[in-house]
Amino acid sequence: MKKSLLTIIFGVLVVFLSAQETSSGNCYYNDYLIWDDLGYPDVHGDCGNSDLFNTGEYLTIEMWVRAYSFGENRKLCGKLPPELQPGYVMGFQNLNVYTEVMNPATFSVVYPGTGPLPQDSAWVHLSVTYAYNGQLKEYINGVLQGTSDIFPQNPIPANDAPFIIGRAPWDYAFVYYGDIDEIRVWSSERTEAEINSYKHKQLNGDEPGLVAYYDFNNNQDSVFFDQSPNGNNGVIKKYDQPCFWWETSYAPVGDSMMYSMHDVQAAWFGKRNSQFNYIDTLNGLTIIADINDKEFRKYVVAGHNDSTGTTTENIPAVAPADFKMLKTIWYVNKGGSFTSTLKFDLKENAAPGDTLTLFQPDSLYTLLKWDEILGEFYPLHSADLAYFDSEYYYVYFNNVQLSDGYYSLGQGSEKLADPAGVSEISRELLVEMYPNPADELITVKNANGFELSIIDLSGRTVMNKKIDSLIENTDISHLKSGFYLVRLTDKTNETIKKLIIK
Repeated sequence: MKKSLLTIIFGVLVVFLSAQETSSGNCYYNDYLIWDDLGYPDVHGDCGNSDLFNTGEYLTIEMWVRAYSFGENRKLCGKLPPELQPGYVMGFQNLNVYTEVMNPATFSVVYPGTGPLPQDSAWVHLSVTYAYNGQLKEYINGVLQGTSDIFPQNPIPANDAPFIIGRAPWDYAFVYYGDIDEIRVWSSERTEAEINSYKHKQLNGDEPGLVAYYDFNNNQDSVFFDQSPNGNNGVIKKYDQPCFWWETSYAPVGDSMMYSMHDVQAAWFGKRNSQFNYIDTLNGLTIIADINDKEFRKYVVAGHNDSTGTTTENIPAVAPADFKMLKTIWYVNKGGSFTSTLKFDLKENAAPGDTLTLFQPDSLYTLLKWDEILGEFYPLHSADLAYFDSEYYYVYFNNVQLSDGYYSLGQGSEKLADPAGVSEISRELLVEMYPNPADELITVKNANGFELSIIDLSGRTVMNKKIDSLIENTDISHLKSGFYLVRLTDKTNETIKKLIIK
């Protein structure tokens, strides 16, 4: 029985919006080198002085930023008159997010030293919240960085100054250069959970408390539009200066279809931890993206439909009669060109529903992608590895070139596709590895010139080396007993082997 995809996900028809180069569309961009050469023109955005920007008791500002240098003192936006009272301004300095609120007393978060922001080449999400009867709070990538208690407990008094983007609002000072995207101004104090739930999503524009929303995706020359109902449209001053243009954005923000997804997460360089290229959802999918340091034009965003169990609806037409797929559907947006490893944890995904048939050959597990024209999923790749024991139910797909769309996992009694970008002949016939299982040494044959990587079940690389001879021994005595993948790659080939260490 065939149904449309969103019978499973939403119960309405899918509509794909793919006009933008990336899911995050365009962004505000002031190029430092050109700006400096021109003698520092006063490039900034003026959003007018609507009284709605005088938010009073509560305030939240959020945005994605990629600065030329986060070590400087630069202002991003604010509403503050020349006399510097009353109002607010948000920026960064010394690798910290830095906000000042005047109610009329001046409040800011005091940091003991250099902050966690990357020096350059990274998109980061900055946000600040103010509650007149509580605290000023500052966040980086949704993580609370510091607070300041508010006393006296006053609302922020109104002023007649315009809301300014891209420099200090009171005069030509602290001009910002770099990228800005997804500016959101609220008349409420957003919680940490709300900030994290929506930072990788575009807004609808009708969310309660939203004063202004600038996604910079529908600009007309110097004019950029407020996507909230409030009409607080802005204009770029000095728009004719060659240092400013509307840039393709690589902020890790999904398109409009991502809004309804659950547990939305992203992998991108600015995530700034040892596993910035990981997405580990709460519903059984881990994405390990081939994103390296300072590769800020690459990201992947993923969420799911919060379903469990299996189904036979919308399965490929070529599938055998016993084929079934997970009800969990993951939606993916991607910016840039790179491959990824996908790991499906069927035990985590199953709770509390059923799952696919276990202990089947690798090739019978199929990565599926939705085809809107056919109205069904089609087989994309067969698995490189299906590993099952009493504790782990893992299915791996390596070297996957993800693209925007819906994905799931299926299984039946017939192979429906080949592994992603891997030749079965070269894997099985040209490169040899033995013994297996092994304890102290493995021998690799016919792989001279390849890079060898040993990867554990969590997807972490635990060993790297260059193979320099036709027959080469490798010491593995320092590795723990368990199941591993051995990946051998050169410029044009990739070979994947399974390894058990006793």
